Amino acid sequence: DGIGARATETALRFLGSRKIKTRVLPVVLGPLAAFELLSELCGNANAEDIQRNRSYLIGMKGKQVASEPVTIIDDGLYPRGMNSSRFDGDGFPRKPLVVVERGILKSYLHSFYTANKGKEENTGHSTRGWISPTNVRVSLGSRTAAEIIKDVKEGLYINSGGLSPNSVTGDISATVDFGFKIENGELAYPVKNTMIGANMLELLKNIDAISSDYREEPGIVMPTVRIQNVKVAGGE
Repeated sequence: DGIGARATETALRFLGSRKIKTRVLPVVLGPLAAFELLSELCGNANAEDIQRNRSYLIGMKGKQVASEPVTIIDDGLYPRGMNSSRFDGDGFPRKPLVVVERGILKSYLHSFYTANKGKEENTGHSTRGWISPTNVRVSLGSRTAAEIIKDVKEGLYINSGGLSPNSVTGDISATVDFGFKIENGELAYPVKNTMIGANMLELLKNIDAISSDYREEPGIVMPTVRIQNVKVAGGE
């Protein structure tokens, strides 16, 4: 079975993991880890949290929240998308929404209630009692993931997991469960007892590369992302 074989292969790659020293490094997020980070940004841009004063994105609409390479579109109408539908939970028509354009936060995600309360346009993101993104599509860069990794003399590659910020403060404290040390442009060995400590806006503004190749689920684009100057806490 393909999934079982892939799981076994992944597990075997993490045999012989090593501790690394605490330092500031470039971090490359594989498609799953990058998607978690960028889809969380869309989720944190929900107007419910903004209006209740419990989001690190309060007052950030129209301002820079990420670096220039970052453009994110949330498209609830994408053909055969995983989260596509003609209408949201309030019965309001969905439409593609530019959430971030070249690093600038262009819109909060609204339901009928929050749009009325904030006197803003309803974006059609109600999920019956909450507000959520649909199909998050990240604009691609010009170089492949392999080329982006090859540029890194020393760094950390994170395959998946854990980079969810505190939605109020934007702080991230995450254990790296599936990570590799990058040495001279190659994945050298798996790491253990390693953590990332950062603020979400700090991470987003330090993104300097998004790959041209990507993993795709129906309607969802997941490229590889590189972030400079990340505090990596090792156990050595």
